[in-house]
Parts: sequence; structure tokens; C-alpha cells
Amino acid sequence: MSELGNVATRIEWMQSTGSTNSDLVAAVTADPNGWPEFSVIGTDFQTEGRGRAGRAWQAPAGSSLFVTVLLRPPAQNVSVFGWLPLLAGLAVRNSLASAGLGDRVKVKWPNDVLVGEKKISGVLSEFVAPVQAVVIGAGVNLFLTEDQLPVETATSLSLEGATNFTLESILAGYLSELRGLYEKFALNGFDANRSGLRSEVVENCVSLNRKVRAVLPGDKEFVGTATNIDDSGRITIIRDSDGVQVEVSAGDIVHLRHFDNGSERIGL
Repeated sequence: MSELGNVATRIEWMQSTGSTNSDLVAAVTADPNGWPEFSVIGTDFQTEGRGRAGRAWQAPAGSSLFVTVLLRPPAQNVSVFGWLPLLAGLAVRNSLASAGLGDRVKVKWPNDVLVGEKKISGVLSEFVAPVQAVVIGAGVNLFLTEDQLPVETATSLSLEGATNFTLESILAGYLSELRGLYEKFALNGFDANRSGLRSEVVENCVSLNRKVRAVLPGDKEFVGTATNIDDSGRITIIRDSDGVQVEVSAGDIVHLRHFDNGSERIGL
């Protein structure tokens, strides 16, 4: 992994681990000075991987990439944190597009990457309060076969026909994209508009201009049309029930393919 020295300040590769996010949170909490920004922990086998809302995420050894990166954005600029999962998702998207998927790969608000309507990657960001840092974890399905997929709505690079890639090339591509996007964001005062981050996310977000179900904390939900992503990274949805515009900052977005006889047909 020495070839990653230009994009990672420190990198630790684990033969297997419970969770790269948990590992990096524990490491930077115990030794804040030993883990500078852009420190990385990675593996190709997680035994306790998790996604949003604590959902389990497991895959056979060697079939996927799991990588967590440490970032230290300015704590006083809270709007930065809403953009980090989207920034990481865009970095995954760009690296997979370059690996052979092209424009078929898109981001799904707030933290997934899809090929068509199938999930190929997920992002999980966590704030590390004791050291005012953020860990960004990403999992990418590389070599999963159809019978290894956790759900029917998942896919992998190999299933999508990509052939000219390795785990190392995807890791290097992702870290390079992530660092490039983040440094441009930082150089522009963490302004999503001035840095171009917002326009690039909007351009590549498959959740926009379609019918969605927003599932919010506290078991609240509503159906509407997603129209935009605002300056804070929130998704804007026009609610069907009353036409009110709602900005959603936290929750899950379910893509609704179309309506049949008044009932939704769910995509993702």
C-alpha cells in the first residue's frame, strides 16, 4: 500500500476486522496526534460491518472493499457535515465510473451509490466528538456473484461487466477522488457552491426529479417529488399531500418507480 502515500497520510490494512469505522474511531480517540487527517484503515473482510440505522453489512472475504478515512473539518462550520457523505459518495461514483461503469453509476441521497437502480456502494459517516473529527466509511461491492448478493437490489463491479480493475486500483482511485474533492471544498472555504461540489452532486444524483418516499427519524414518512439539494446538503421534496416544500437533512429516501392503481411500486 506504499503507493498510496500521496493520498493517505497513514494507512493501515487489516486482513480482517469487525468494522473499519469502529477501528478508526477507537484509534483516533486513544491517540489523536498519531492519526492525522487522511489517515486510512481498510480491509477486504468485515465481520461486523454496518450501514445507516445499524443495518448489518457483510460479504465474503475478498469480495468487497471496506475503507474508512479520517477528516478534520472545521467544527464551527456545521453545514460542512451534511456534505461529507455526499462528497464521499461522489468520490466512489467517480472512481467506479473511471473503472468501467461510466455514466451508469450515480449517487443516491444521502449515502449510496447505484448502478441503474441497484446498490453497489454505501457510505457511513460518524462524528468523533472527543477529537472533533469525522470518519467516513465506504463499502464497495467488487467481485460479489449473484448468489452472494445480500439483497436482490444490490450489484457489484464484476456483475456490471467491469473487468479491468483490482481492489488496489479501486482503493487508489477512491482515495484520490476523495482527497481531491475534499481539498477543493476546503480551499473554497467549505462552500459547496463555490467549490463546485453542489453542482456535481446534483448532476450525478439519481434521487432528484422523481417520486420518493422520505422515511424520517421517529417513524415519520411522506411521499413527494425530490427536486433539489440545497446549500447545506439537504434534499428538497415537494410533499404530495399538501404541496409544501420540505428540506430533509436526515433519513432514508426510497425511490418509487411508479404508481399502479393508487399504490406505490418501490424501487430502492
